Amino acid sequence: MARSFPRAVAGTLLEIQRPKLGDMIVKYQAATATNGLPHEVSLSADYITSPSLLCDGKAVTFTQATGRATNTCPVTDEAVHTFEVVGTPTK
Repeated sequence: MARSFPRAVAGTLLEIQRPKLGDMIVKYQAATATNGLPHEVSLSADYITSPSLLCDGKAVTFTQATGRATNTCPVTDEAVHTFEVVGTPTK
């Protein structure tokens, strides 16, 4: 599978949007028990290049490994939040 998808969400997954090729927006409900834990997404260089990850619209650092990336959103509440994968499609 080349298209990005959430492999692990630090909270309750509510919605996945794909506004354009190479991009994915994940809406989730945060929880005290999962705040500070990483999200993991599939991230294939065969599908997108120059990826960025955002939490609630702000760029965050992430760790990229073969076929995946992890990031932690800086949330400390139990509200609804988003994280995004933004990239340039290769095809």
